[in-house]
Amino acid sequence: SGADLRTTEDQEVLGIVQEALRLDRVDVYLQPIVSLPQRKNRYYECFTRIRSEDGTVIGPGQYIGIAEREGLVSSIDNMLLFRCVQLVRRTQRRNYDTAFFCNISRESLSDTSFITDFVDFVSENTDLAPKLFFEFGQADIESAPPITIGNLARLADLGFRFSLDQVTHLNLDLPGLSAKNFRFVKVDAHFFLADPDNMDIEIA
Repeated sequence: SGADLRTTEDQEVLGIVQEALRLDRVDVYLQPIVSLPQRKNRYYECFTRIRSEDGTVIGPGQYIGIAEREGLVSSIDNMLLFRCVQLVRRTQRRNYDTAFFCNISRESLSDTSFITDFVDFVSENTDLAPKLFFEFGQADIESAPPITIGNLARLADLGFRFSLDQVTHLNLDLPGLSAKNFRFVKVDAHFFLADPDNMDIEIA
C-alpha cells in the first residue's frame, strides 16, 4: 500500500541520516548573498546536505520531517554549527571579511542543553559572534515559549544577531524583533511584487 511504501522509504531515509551522523557525512553547502546593484558577495547562507554510502545526496526536504520525528534535528544542527565555526576560522586565517547565516531549528532553540553547550563554547570564542547570523523561522519565533525566548536572549547577550526566515506574512513587530537582536528579515519577492508599499519594511 501507499502507507507501507512511505514507511519503507522513511526507514531508508532514517537509516541514511543516522549513518551520516555517525560517519560524518553531513555536508555544508554555501549560497552567496550579494548586495545590489553591485552583486558583490556580502554573506553566505549555510545549508546541510546528507550523503549516503553510495554518494547520493539528500536535502532537508527529504529528511527534515523524519529527523524531527526521531529527535535528530539537534544533532544535525550541532554538526552545521561545527562546520560554520570551521568556515569562520578559515576565513579569519585568510583575512577574508565575510559572515555566514546558519539556520537553527525550533527543536534546537528550545533544547536548553544544546544551547547551554553552545553558549559555553562561544563564551570562550567571542570573536565568532560578528561572523555568524542565526536564522529562525517566523512561525517558530511567533509561537516560541518563554524558555525558547530565554535561550534566544542568551545568544543575543553574547553579541549574536539574528535573521527571520520562512516569512508568511508582513504583519511584523519590527521594534520587538529589533529588541531581540533580529537584524534581517528574509522575505520572498512575491510580497513586494504584489504590493510595492512593502518595500518600506526595514529593521534598524
